[in-house]
Amino acid sequence: MKSRSKVAQFAADALLQQSIPRDELIMMLAAWLKDSKNSRQSNYLIQDIAKKLADSGYVYITVKSAYPLTDASRDAIVDFVQQQFTAKVTVEIDEIIVPKLIGGVQIDTPIGSLDATVKRKLIQIIKGVQR
Repeated sequence: MKSRSKVAQFAADALLQQSIPRDELIMMLAAWLKDSKNSRQSNYLIQDIAKKLADSGYVYITVKSAYPLTDASRDAIVDFVQQQFTAKVTVEIDEIIVPKLIGGVQIDTPIGSLDATVKRKLIQIIKGVQR
């Protein structure tokens, strides 16, 4: 039985080398999770794969915002993320529009998150007033 770390490294290598089609790799990972009775660790496996990819110079991030990003905003986010890593990395952005955020952005990376949304700031103000 392979460890989650070894499976994550296998998946990261397969993605970087494009040696296995993504759909097939997903099925293999799902089968490993089921067979090893580790299905509750699926989120940890995803995080491990993302970290292994980042270590290899590829960072996948999720950016949530109320409105589509401008090219200038997208470039600033890529620059910000690249500064967080010691080596030069390729950044792929998955942009998700969430109108209830009102404004600002929430950035999720393999090493952490930044929530600079108007919704979060309003919640902080409300919590401060309620004390």
